[in-house]
Amino acid sequence: MLACVFLGFGTSLYPLILPPDLTAAQAASPPAMLRIMLAVVGSLLPVLLIYNIYQYRVFRGKVTADGASDPS
Repeated sequence: MLACVFLGFGTSLYPLILPPDLTAAQAASPPAMLRIMLAVVGSLLPVLLIYNIYQYRVFRGKVTADGASDPS
């Protein structure tokens, strides 16, 4: 629900950002900085996803539906 509110708010402002004469392209960081951010996020995102898959596999089946844990 909250995501829909933010999506509606964002689309109502696009492409103008406050103040009204400033567009989203003008408000963005310089292209060099965006490339650096893409490299950092692009290199860390797979690590985060692999770690999440690993922890789901490790803790799979350790807790039952009623909340009781399996000690094994």
